[in-house]
Amino acid sequence: LELSKELRDRLAGRHLLDILEADRTIGCSMREAEIRHAVRCITVPEEEQEDSWSRSRIRLRLVTIGDIGLIGVNGELFSTLGEIIIKNAPVQNVAVINHDCSLMLDNPGYILDDETIDLCRRADIVRMPHDGFRAHAGYLPKQLAQKTGELFAEAGIQYGNGRK
Repeated sequence: LELSKELRDRLAGRHLLDILEADRTIGCSMREAEIRHAVRCITVPEEEQEDSWSRSRIRLRLVTIGDIGLIGVNGELFSTLGEIIIKNAPVQNVAVINHDCSLMLDNPGYILDDETIDLCRRADIVRMPHDGFRAHAGYLPKQLAQKTGELFAEAGIQYGNGRK
């Protein structure tokens, strides 16, 4: 129980910092703004048990309003994974929104990062927090980076238009 309290407190702190940073840095002074959108899915080999694997889907939905990008995820993405999306977005003003359309049947729930999965394994926790989504190590960060670029490209926004 002490480990889960520590994880919860750590995650809550990360969320708070993300919210404060977004509030401080995202702004738009445009009088008129074009609205664009795109959707991409990541089919992820997911670990259920040590010897059993299944596939799950993470849906990313982009809406841009001028130079602000909102990226919805169909589960609750750990902060470190959200940071990958923000880092790979070609615009400066980006926010990641958890539980976008999470009432649909493909909601993966908590989407855990490699560090959390490893921490739970080292602590001998057989069951991940809240039946968390567990992808093969290293797979999800690479896919999130790639799909973020594809989302913006589909919406007609390329690198060089903002961040990179």
